[in-house]
This record gives sequence, C-alpha cells and structure tokens, in this order.
Amino acid sequence: NPVYPQGGTWVYDRAGWCPGAPSDVQRFDVTDFISNTGPNTVDYSINTAAGDSRYIVNMQLVEYGDPNYSNDVELLEIRNPSSKIIHERYNPACQAPVIKIRNNGTQPLTTLEIEYGFDNDGEVLSADALTYVWNGNLEFLEEEEIELPFFAGLTLPEGVRFRVKFTVDDEDISNNTLASDIRSVDHFDNDVIIQFKTNFVPSETSYTVYDQYGSVVLEKLSTGLSGNTIYSDTLKNINGCYQLVINDTDGDGLSWWANNDGDGYIAMRPVGGNWTTLPADFGSVYRYDFTSGIIVSTDDVTADEVMTIFPNPVSAGLYIELDSRLSDGSILITNDIGQQLHTEKINGRTDFYIEEINRFTSGIYHLTVITESRTFTQRFVKI
Repeated sequence: NPVYPQGGTWVYDRAGWCPGAPSDVQRFDVTDFISNTGPNTVDYSINTAAGDSRYIVNMQLVEYGDPNYSNDVELLEIRNPSSKIIHERYNPACQAPVIKIRNNGTQPLTTLEIEYGFDNDGEVLSADALTYVWNGNLEFLEEEEIELPFFAGLTLPEGVRFRVKFTVDDEDISNNTLASDIRSVDHFDNDVIIQFKTNFVPSETSYTVYDQYGSVVLEKLSTGLSGNTIYSDTLKNINGCYQLVINDTDGDGLSWWANNDGDGYIAMRPVGGNWTTLPADFGSVYRYDFTSGIIVSTDDVTADEVMTIFPNPVSAGLYIELDSRLSDGSILITNDIGQQLHTEKINGRTDFYIEEINRFTSGIYHLTVITESRTFTQRFVKI
C-alpha cells in the first residue's frame, strides 16, 4: 500500500484491493482464440466469492502488430528519490537511487550506460554526474529494477531535481531520460539517540540501522526484550546518510487499535535536541531515512587559510594541521564518487596523522573539515 504509513486492518484478507494502491491487472494472450474472418465474443466471469464482495471490472481487448524497434530501452520510472505517492514507501530517501527499465526492442538488452546526477537546465546533467554500466540480459518487454551506486548529492536540501539519462545505441531516444524531485530527509546534528518502547508482545518487533552503502550500523533484535520497557541506543560519530528499518512479524506495528498488544513507539533525537517520534501503526515494516553530519556545501576558496594537508601527493600517512579556531567538528575523507572512507572528531585538536591512507588505492580523494557553521574541503592525490 503506497499510502504509507496508513493505519488500518491490513492483517485481514483483502479481495484484491487496498486504498491508494492500483487494482490487480490480469493479462491474457488470446491470439489463438480470435478469428480474423468473423465476429468474436468475449465473455468474463469470476470465481464465486464468499462474504460481502463487490467487483467493478474494466476490460480492454488490445490488438497489436509487430514491434516497432529492434533496439529500444525505456526508463520507466525513478523509484527513489521521488516525490510520487506511489513510491512513498521508499521516500524521502538519501539511499542509493533505484530505477526501473524495460526492453521495448526485439533484440536482447545486455548492456546499458546510465548517467545520473542533478538536473541542470532541462535534459542536461550537472558536471558532477556519475556513470554506471549495467550488464544483464533482458528479453522483449522484460523489466528490471536497478540500484545505482550511492550519490552523495541526494543529501542536499529539497528544491533540486535528480535526473537519469541513458547512453545507448537506441532507435527511440524519447524515453531515455527522466527527472524526479528530491525531498529532503530529516537531519540530526551530533550523535543520535534511538529510544524504543516495546508493547506487550516484544518478540514481534525489531529494528536495524543501515548506512548509505547497506552495511549494518546497529541492530536491535526482538530476542531477550521485555514487554512495556524502554530501551535506548546511541549512534556515535556517524556522518552520512542512514536508514532505520523497523520490522514487525505479526503485521500490526507497535500500536494497533484492533488488538490487545498495547502501545509501543520508536523515537529519535540528536544529543541535546528534540524528539522525532515515528509512526507506531505501520503494519509489517517502516523505513526512515535521515542524515547526520553530512556535507551540505563546501568552501574550497578559504580552505587553505584554515587547514594544511601534507604531503600532497601522498604515498603513506597524511598529516593535517588546523587553525585553532576550528575547535569542534569532524574530519571526513571521501573518494572521488563520494564514498566515506574515514571520519574522526576534532575535539579541540589542531594536528592529526591519518595512517589509514596507507590502505587507500591510488586516486583522487577529498578531505573535508565540518564545523557547526562552515565546511572546508581540499583535494589530495594518493600515489
């Protein structure tokens, strides 16, 4: 059900419907039953249904010829990031983008170059766009969802658009690009506290926190929990995009008016900040994306004035010297596609030695200093 989270009686059987969801569609190839030389009769009936069931049926008989193209891949939709209600379960999001494609050509689709990034004046992608090469084997009219590598720009405030474009030998280029609105996720400064109050059936509910690359950061299993009890966990020194996934094995969330399981909740807040309480009547699963300490802007112009990094290029460990005015904040090192490789708190220090550089492969990296009011970035090369 894309209208999400929506309270209701979802654990009960439905007659093929749900508020806010498309009704079921059945497709039948009736070519062998159709006569091209005389009249045809189409008769429809349903299996007998028990209880109070009402069926409103819409039918179409579609006649079609040969496919128009040998090579034609269509970008059907951007699942996330997206502001469409049909994708509400996965948005607002700052995780890896997900798109759906379909092969409309008679020739199998085996490879596809996908460009994605910010929308820059219509169908033009911004300069920081990324490229991903998909390999597979899609036959005529087959569809597939593709998860693209994480794009750090998805953590920017809403107001920009996300664009995807195919680079492919294609006979119809009109369906090779789409754009979607980016909806901002909640942002927490400092460490993040998760407070979990169980209901009377604690064995049903658990939660997991993932980072932007799908790695587990925190896991709260349902085993060993007591009923009607408050548990707290703190996510420390986190920097980036994260997803909290709450699961309930009985499909009735942490609070539901149609049972006697009692009322539980999950709430989050940064240290020293206000609570954000998540929906408790969520059925089987609820996903919540948030950022913490993420870079929202950079300032290369004045970076040299407040920090020094050496040597550059670097072959082993990297030295960092900071201006004494940068007394609080964090240091973040990312590669050239935005993947976070190292982070640590400043906590009043002005000099650092990053030994982890020894394990980096050769390439271009970015070192960013994040404070409460400013962000500074310098580029360095690992040889």
